[in-house]
Amino acid sequence: MTHIAPGSLTAYLNNLIHLLGIVEYRIPATEKPGHSKKGRYVLKDNFFGFYAYFIYPNMSSFISGKDTSTIENLVHKEWQSYSGHVFEDLARSLLFDRRYWEYEMTGGWWNRRGDEIDFIALGTSKVPVAIEVKSRTMTAEDALLVLKKLENKLSLIPGFFDTACFEKKVFDSGIDSCGDNKPKISGEEKNRNMITGIVAKGMNDADRAVLEDKGHVFYDIFDLIEDSKIIEL
Repeated sequence: MTHIAPGSLTAYLNNLIHLLGIVEYRIPATEKPGHSKKGRYVLKDNFFGFYAYFIYPNMSSFISGKDTSTIENLVHKEWQSYSGHVFEDLARSLLFDRRYWEYEMTGGWWNRRGDEIDFIALGTSKVPVAIEVKSRTMTAEDALLVLKKLENKLSLIPGFFDTACFEKKVFDSGIDSCGDNKPKISGEEKNRNMITGIVAKGMNDADRAVLEDKGHVFYDIFDLIEDSKIIEL
């Protein structure tokens, strides 16, 4: 219970978003700002995110100080789920800043029935991109199952396949007509007119080769972070 009149919420949210930078309003990457009815308010600041996830729901235990094990146990139990959302935000930021910043529409995508994709990038005369993010080390078998589910959702994205701009001959000639921000593509990807891939905490070289042969890309989160440091220098 906030004890705040519903009509006053907009002003408070605007301050949290624009003045303090604690909250962020997000819409699917394909939606137009100001017109979407699928928007979400999320805590942008990780400190407040941790507080809202773990501390606030257990405030009585926290204040009393008598049973701190309740919160400690909850953190251990729910850490993978909580940190997964933080990991996704980091991956999206790195993908945009270091790989797909020239695209017109980037970010997460979701619909009302619960389908979600962690990152897409769409743009005029650009290769459409769809990437899932997993906060764990993956095998090729694990990744291919995730990518199969991803590809089943692509037809649900309005205009996803309308932005494709390349053909097999473009790759064979070594010329990228869609700009120089596309990662190395090989194997089946040459025939697919899209980029699909995974961001994760790691994958061995043999499994990476399997993904490349299937036409997918793999980003190691630690490589993305290191690339970010080099570019900033």
